[in-house]
Amino acid sequence: TGELKRIDNFCKSPNAPPLVSLIRLEGNDGAFWAIVLGRHVTTTKGAVISLAFLPCLSGQSETLDKVVGDEWSASSTNLLHGFRQKLTSESAKLSEQYMLTDILGSIFLDWLQEAGGSVSGSWEGEHFVPKVGSGAVQEFAGKWSSLL
Repeated sequence: TGELKRIDNFCKSPNAPPLVSLIRLEGNDGAFWAIVLGRHVTTTKGAVISLAFLPCLSGQSETLDKVVGDEWSASSTNLLHGFRQKLTSESAKLSEQYMLTDILGSIFLDWLQEAGGSVSGSWEGEHFVPKVGSGAVQEFAGKWSSLL
């Protein structure tokens, strides 16, 4: 609810700085995590709000689900708040050379090292090795021959 209020305030304030956030959306295929990038833009016809949604990679989404858990709690809220703070602080670096996907990848790994202790079985030393979901396995199925 705090994040929705922040997005609402952004939409109501034409002088607000660009908005970057992580939210969970519902689609035809179920729920998914996405990064929202919002900017106020002035065109010849007036001011508009531009919102872009970048779905997280499947491995990132699966890991977010595992770290945050199925049930929303104070703990999951704190974990998401920490991620959003990192995302907001790094968003000032957005440019043609440093794209949102670069920022997301960097922040995600840093955040995961701090918050990912709850994801059992996904760490090899100090390296995070996510369990591969069935979607990735199905997509890769049958491609061994082309690799050999």
